[in-house]
Amino acid sequence: MSIYPFRKFKNNPKHKWRDLILEEMEERLKFLHTDYVDLFNIHLSEDNYSQEFLCYMIDLLKELKSQEKIRSIGASSHDPCFLGEIMRNYDCFDSVMVRYNYYLKDAKNELFPLCKKLNVGVIVMKPISWPYYGIPFTYFCKEKYFAGAYTPVQTALKWILSSPEVSCVAPSVNSIDELEENIQAFEREDPINEETLQKCLQCALSSDGKEILHKLVFHPYKDISAYAKRALEGF
Repeated sequence: MSIYPFRKFKNNPKHKWRDLILEEMEERLKFLHTDYVDLFNIHLSEDNYSQEFLCYMIDLLKELKSQEKIRSIGASSHDPCFLGEIMRNYDCFDSVMVRYNYYLKDAKNELFPLCKKLNVGVIVMKPISWPYYGIPFTYFCKEKYFAGAYTPVQTALKWILSSPEVSCVAPSVNSIDELEENIQAFEREDPINEETLQKCLQCALSSDGKEILHKLVFHPYKDISAYAKRALEGF
C-alpha cells in the first residue's frame, strides 16, 4: 500500500492529519479485503517534504505496526540521495522504493550499499520507463534489436534483478499479456543480451528517437502524449 501523506498534511490543519491517514488506510483495506497491510509505503515527495510531516507520519506508522495493522514500513522517492539521507536519520524503514533502470543507474552507487549495510530491502520502480519519464523504452525498439531468449522488457527486468541488492521490481502492466510476459522472464535462467538495451537507448537518444517522440505526441493514451511533449522540450 502506497500513500502520499505530505500533500494531505500541507493542505490541512494538523488536528486532521491522523484522521486523514487512517480514513484512507481503511478505504484501501476494504478495497483489498484484508485487515492489515504487509507493507505501508510513504512516498517522500521532495517538493512537499518537511521534517515535521515525516516525524508525524513515522510515529503514526510505528503505532500502527505495534497494533499489527501494518507489518513493514517503506519509503519511496525518485531521488536516491534523498532516500539515503532519510534512511540515515530515521532508522525505521524495512524497504525503500526507488527508480533504477538501464538508463538511470545512480541508485546502484548512491543507495544500494547503504541498503545492504542497514538490511533494508530495495523495490525498483520505473523499470521500463526510460530514458524519458513515463514512456516505455520499448517504443524505441526496432525489430532487429530482438535477439536472445528474452523480449526487450524481460531483458530489462532481468538486468535490474542482476543487482543482488534488489529485492523486487515493480513494472506496471496494461494487459494480462503484459503481466504474463513479465512473469515468464523468471521461468528460465538463460543469459540476457544486454546489447538489446544498448541499442534501444541509442535509438531513443538519436534523431530517430526524436522522430518517434513527435509521433508519440499523437498517441491515443493522454499520458504518453503528455510525456512525449515534455521529452521534446528537453531534447
